[in-house]
Amino acid sequence: MLNHELARTDRGGPSFTVIRFHVDNSAAGDDAASILIDLLQERLRQSDVLGSLDSCIVAFLPQTSAPSARRLGVEMVRYAGERRVVCRYDIISYPDDHRHQLHDIAEKDASTIQPTTSVRFEKAITGKHVLWKRAADLVGGFTLLLLSLPLMAVVTVFIKFVSPGPALFKQERVGHFGELFLCWKFRTMKVDADPSVHQQHLVRLADEDIPMKKLDGADSRIIPFGKILRTTGIDELPQLLNVIRGEMSLVGPRPCLAYEAQRYRSWQWHRFTARPGLTGLWQVSGKNRTTFTEMMRLDVRYSRSLSLFQDMAIIFKTLPAIAKQVLNQ
Repeated sequence: MLNHELARTDRGGPSFTVIRFHVDNSAAGDDAASILIDLLQERLRQSDVLGSLDSCIVAFLPQTSAPSARRLGVEMVRYAGERRVVCRYDIISYPDDHRHQLHDIAEKDASTIQPTTSVRFEKAITGKHVLWKRAADLVGGFTLLLLSLPLMAVVTVFIKFVSPGPALFKQERVGHFGELFLCWKFRTMKVDADPSVHQQHLVRLADEDIPMKKLDGADSRIIPFGKILRTTGIDELPQLLNVIRGEMSLVGPRPCLAYEAQRYRSWQWHRFTARPGLTGLWQVSGKNRTTFTEMMRLDVRYSRSLSLFQDMAIIFKTLPAIAKQVLNQ
């Protein structure tokens, strides 16, 4: 039922609250928990659910705000005290207590992005996948890096030849559980390119929920043949270093910019429970033909269903997806 309500709330449904009661030592002895349960059953609605979790008595309250749950907690502590039962309570309201907005990193008011508590809570869920995924990233990352070194050397020389400035470009991105990291790419734009153009384009894509097409076709900021580097994904090869460092994965959601994350709705923050990747479910499921909301749903679906089989399937689909993207240009 909790999973059902989480999914419903993430899609814009009503909030809900969980209230946990901790029964302390009391004169009521072994009957303390039973007394509190009887009191709760007299007060709870038919739609509420009473249960236990980690030696706590837990009441699940659908469509209930935190203040309403707090009033129930205060009443229960008072009524229980009259029956010589000592208890305390805490409440978790979703998403009210967890809708902490991400810090405005775009204006450098903070050095880290603080994700919602609900995202941090899912560390326990995703932790079991860390070992196999990290091992695959290290083996695959080192292998691909060695194989691509000749190509990367050629691209480096080419960029230096066609455009003044460094061959590599680094940019702050939002990673695993909202942590910031420096993402590396081959530079495909002029050194003095105005970043506000890209920001305005992303805002429009999100607000109008239209296909996630890039500005490449009419973007004067791109260096000669830069569009080819971007379309083929060659510009992202330096991110293999991010994979080896543990900041990214071979497979995962696209690493977003801070001002993008700032606009996310609470259900979209679940994408941060997986490390960002070089390729991902969105990239092999239509990519630029999908809308912003469709991209978010694919990212969240991937984050909630991590598996080795799924990662292998996405990797095998990546080259055909790139080839199809090149042919459609």
